[in-house]
Amino acid sequence: MTTRHLANKDRLSCFAHGLMALVCLVLWIGVLAPLPADEGQPGLAYDSYVLDDGNVAGSIGDGDGFVEQGETVQIWVRLTNPGWVTATGVTGTFSLVSGTSVTLTNTNLTWLNIAVGQIRTSQNAMRLIVAPDCALGTTVVIRGVVNESDPTTGPWQFDLPPIEVVRRSTIRGTVRDSSTSMPIVGAQVVLSGAVQKTTVSRTAGAYQFHGLPDGQYDLTASHTKFGPAIPTTVTATVPPDRNGVDIFLSAPLRRLDPTSITMVVSPGGSGERTLWVGNQGTFEMKSWLLERQIGAFTPRILVFTDDFSHGGTGTYVDRALTRL
Repeated sequence: MTTRHLANKDRLSCFAHGLMALVCLVLWIGVLAPLPADEGQPGLAYDSYVLDDGNVAGSIGDGDGFVEQGETVQIWVRLTNPGWVTATGVTGTFSLVSGTSVTLTNTNLTWLNIAVGQIRTSQNAMRLIVAPDCALGTTVVIRGVVNESDPTTGPWQFDLPPIEVVRRSTIRGTVRDSSTSMPIVGAQVVLSGAVQKTTVSRTAGAYQFHGLPDGQYDLTASHTKFGPAIPTTVTATVPPDRNGVDIFLSAPLRRLDPTSITMVVSPGGSGERTLWVGNQGTFEMKSWLLERQIGAFTPRILVFTDDFSHGGTGTYVDRALTRL
């Protein structure tokens, strides 16, 4: 083992390097975390921001939470007070540090009072306007300078986390019955590809997936009252946005023959008519027995169906029986 003894010059050089490293460390820590407020004074620090791109008035976009070309995005800033007393009359001014083909407006924000330990969202929002020709991958950095009513405190300065301009797409469509093209509500829709997402078909069988990166996606649907149809998987590629990507499920479709029955039964007598029930659908029809009574004083009509939910009001069997 060799031990090297430092000469005086080496010692001075080592001390200088160590001092420089310590200074850099202090500056680095100061950037990441605000210095504690003096005792008896408030302190203000950045907490987070809230972004909207089309869900509220003043925003223009597809509402998927991503900043995209041609959108007008609103940004609310959340501050916290790690100081000793309430910060009163808090206001802030924001400006662009970096980002081309973007414009920042409504740059003066207000929070009013922020109590010690409280996190408060700005009462108003600034607007980031992204040009349609803004390059994908553009990084936007916004700097804020905030003050409170006491001129002897502050100001406090911070940068928001970088915001990247990206391209995201939407796939939307309807889940339908393959036999009738009627919409199916309550079907689970699974999307697989660059991202994995799940949703449920809602009013009129509609579903949609927002915020999708470029690529090819497979979509499948399932429902407790329906079976898979052919094809079982639907494929869609984005961009651009894809509308009308319908997914089909199969179900029994009953055919009643004849569609009308007339029968006169004499007192003390009996009668019989045959009602044929067929399945013209694409999914099996099981042999549950459903009783249907037409009118208050008429005999019941017996119909086979796959389960009682398919035979209830507004369903296939119910619509068929109303023609009798």
